[in-house]
Amino acid sequence: MQKFFIEEFDGVLITDFWAAYDSVEAADRQKCLPHLLRELEKVDLRNDSADSRAFAKKLRRLLHDGMRLRKRPGLAPGKFQSRVDRRNARLAKLATEDPVDADARRLTKRLRRYGEDIFTFLNYSYVPHDNNYASYCTSCA
Repeated sequence: MQKFFIEEFDGVLITDFWAAYDSVEAADRQKCLPHLLRELEKVDLRNDSADSRAFAKKLRRLLHDGMRLRKRPGLAPGKFQSRVDRRNARLAKLATEDPVDADARRLTKRLRRYGEDIFTFLNYSYVPHDNNYASYCTSCA
């Protein structure tokens, strides 16, 4: 990564959860929510424990709530920020859970590590919630 990022990246770095990206200095970060949602789907296919299902349901709902909030037109800035703060508080609470299930524990650990990078897209109108830039490319033919 250092080969490609010689200086600090002066923007929002949007990535998946590959740890190598952690070495890149950036002004801010956004983790790809579809990557996290796909991880939940993979876990659902192989793990049907009640603990895992309950954790996945809460996390999935929270992520979708964040994405829906971004699409809400016309919210007053104060009201919008209040809703962003509530989502961040829900995420922080979820990250403090101590699940019995190994998959839920692993994902909880990921939330603890990257929680500040989950809803960054709500703070910048130009930042998407995913790292699929091609779907946002307006000049591509």
